[in-house]
Amino acid sequence: MNDITVALVQLNTTVGALTQNAASIAERARKAAAAGATVIVFPELALSGYPPEDLVLKQHFLEDCRDAAGELAARLPPDTTVIVGSPWPTANGGASNSAIVFAGGRIVGRYDKMVLPNYGVFDEKRVFQAGERAALLRLGDRQVGLHICEDSWDTGDRACASFSGCAWTR
Repeated sequence: MNDITVALVQLNTTVGALTQNAASIAERARKAAAAGATVIVFPELALSGYPPEDLVLKQHFLEDCRDAAGELAARLPPDTTVIVGSPWPTANGGASNSAIVFAGGRIVGRYDKMVLPNYGVFDEKRVFQAGERAALLRLGDRQVGLHICEDSWDTGDRACASFSGCAWTR
């Protein structure tokens, strides 16, 4: 892959409407791929709708998000890399604010937001667990760091400075 054409998709999802949101994501991804995009990026928490707030405290909702992401994988253009924001259940029964990476009809990776805001209208530290590793996505001969929102302007050595964590190859 020499050239990467990125589509940044803005859409208005509905909190809790996983089936409707997934259908909208799949439709927009197909349109972006038809227009030549090779990497298609959706907003933070697009699958669940933003902000899901206390819904992420319900284990069944997190499991529904995980299941919806698994079903979405088969509906996305297979020759693209698609990144979709969604809550994700953690091993210890909590939730992460994640970027799910899809390619070839399956989930190939996940990045968990590391810098959780807790000021003004944001209370992410209450409902999410912070990710522990930066993520590097390999696209052919290119490498792209994945960030979610505040991770992008973190001046510490967590999200922006250390990409030695997990890596996925497309």
